Amino acid sequence: MGLLENFKNPCEIKNFDLSKLCDLSQEVRKLIIDTTTKTGGHLASSLGAVDAIIAMLYCFDFTSDKVIFDVGHQAYAYKILTDRKNAFKSLRQENGISGFPLIFESQYDHFTSGHAGDAFAAALGYCYARDALSKDDFVITFTGDASFVNGESLEALLSTQKKPKNFLVILNDNQMSISPNTNAFSRFLCERQGDLSDKQTFLDKFGLNYVGILDGHDINALIDAFSAFKNNPVPTLIHIKTLKGKGYKAAESDSEYYHGVSKDLVTSENHFADSLSEILSNRIKNDNKCVCIVAGMAYGTGTESLQQKFPKNFIDVGISEDLAVTYASGLALGGLKPIVCIYSTFLQRAYDQIVTNVCMQKLPVTFLIDRAGCTGGDGLTHQGIFDTAYLSHVPNMTVLSPKNSAELEDMLDFAQRQSGPVAIRYPNGQIDNDLPVNKISTDNLWEVIKDGTGKCILAFGARALNESLLASKGTDAVVINARSLKPLDIKMLNRYFNRDIITVEDGIKNGGFGAMVMHYLNEAGYKNNLKIIAFEDKFIPHASVSKQLKDNKICSEYIKTLL
Repeated sequence: MGLLENFKNPCEIKNFDLSKLCDLSQEVRKLIIDTTTKTGGHLASSLGAVDAIIAMLYCFDFTSDKVIFDVGHQAYAYKILTDRKNAFKSLRQENGISGFPLIFESQYDHFTSGHAGDAFAAALGYCYARDALSKDDFVITFTGDASFVNGESLEALLSTQKKPKNFLVILNDNQMSISPNTNAFSRFLCERQGDLSDKQTFLDKFGLNYVGILDGHDINALIDAFSAFKNNPVPTLIHIKTLKGKGYKAAESDSEYYHGVSKDLVTSENHFADSLSEILSNRIKNDNKCVCIVAGMAYGTGTESLQQKFPKNFIDVGISEDLAVTYASGLALGGLKPIVCIYSTFLQRAYDQIVTNVCMQKLPVTFLIDRAGCTGGDGLTHQGIFDTAYLSHVPNMTVLSPKNSAELEDMLDFAQRQSGPVAIRYPNGQIDNDLPVNKISTDNLWEVIKDGTGKCILAFGARALNESLLASKGTDAVVINARSLKPLDIKMLNRYFNRDIITVEDGIKNGGFGAMVMHYLNEAGYKNNLKIIAFEDKFIPHASVSKQLKDNKICSEYIKTLL
């Protein structure tokens, strides 16, 4: 009988014979692999963290102690070994458990950990509250080496020289974010294994006792280190080395590919991202002033081949989106043509830099915003539905959305001819249209895909357009590829001013495309009916993309009822 079979409570780990903990780790890894084969998920990162999580659960009690994962995709073993072993098969599925720690899901989840860089700051807040209330629990951050050098993490590290007692940082060093780490601080912390004095002196100045480097797969050594900290709970950083993908040979040898996988352990096909490497390669070949910037996500954004082909035209700043955007502003002021490739949900973290450093200076920076709209299984923390609202109200910004990859390339040409910033947003997944490109220009912003005498559908984005075209079959509705949110195509709106209008988008309703159309129509004295189809004012839980769209009525079935 396996150790996991009757496992019910994390406190049971404390009763295990130490010799059995390695067997437990193998069972946990098998469950992670078996489950992600069926559901998809973050495989390599969670496999690498299993042994350290088992050791941590052996030493601490997380009914009172607190652990914050940075980033939460490391936490699958923690989920299994707290109270979600039986529910783990529902990982990332509708009404199932989240792929990230989620405070609404379990008493053992102490922070919703979807984005990098938050753990250090949140942990310090927990410590302050604990001390203010005269409690004595331990607060731990389980932090990846890529997250540790995120701007917010460094702000927390440097904010005070004195750190609180009972505070432990577990630095899980696998020398990877999603792509390999390239920053100098990561090399300083992680490559000079024979010389601890520099790291000890550096971290001591900021109130952390340095312990390391330990084998992150030696459970006994980890238990000894964690126990020593408990016996002398001065603020401490324990540096462990792990192998991303540990226990699954394919993931060990190609952890970047297996970082996040779909069902059957294959990476998902993404229409726009899959075409981006060729599009940008052609751009750089024709114009050496073009420079691509990513924030630790070369593989995810489809730009990984550029690093080898055009090393002088490719910059990876690590998990630091605010740095990427300000870096781009300097490139633009210096006479180059920066193209910033970032997921929608992560670009939120660079909002201030977009406003003050790019838009206020009216700089020609092109933003290629991947994973715009709902994103499926990653859930609450990763939905890219807010970019339409947080970009549309910033002066000088142009916001576009292509119907397919050919139109993406045309929009990139358009963006590079502009004197100010342009954001081009597009979703993940497959886009099933090969509609011809009607070149975009300031005099030709929108295009009529299907004309008619009935109601007018304004579709912003590839998914919205596909659903609108399906809904309009057999009807006299007009379908317009309203591919520019800002500016709106006022000439086209005026052309259909006397029709009932339906707007469709895969972004948030408040402040989005439909809201901008409504604002114009109201000011112009519009008397007909306007219906806005978009995501309502709420966070979107994990489910398939198709289910997320259908649940929010962004689908052909609902649109058809309005025609």
